[in-house]
Amino acid sequence: MNSAFRARLHEELKTIDVLLSSDEVEYIEINVPNEFLPQFGEAIYSEDLAEYDVKQVDGEPNKFLIGHKYI
Repeated sequence: MNSAFRARLHEELKTIDVLLSSDEVEYIEINVPNEFLPQFGEAIYSEDLAEYDVKQVDGEPNKFLIGHKYI
């Protein structure tokens, strides 16, 4: 994962955190462009997204649901 992608990911996660801070929001649906799918796939298993529950939407290779991971 390159540093530009990681920096952009962290910026987007700040927005997602704000939305997830609402009691009415459990997951945010995101669309990942094809060109970024390999890097996002790598990020899912990295510490960058360790605190998030990331689920791919069935039948939609570019759509993902992101929520906070509760243990």
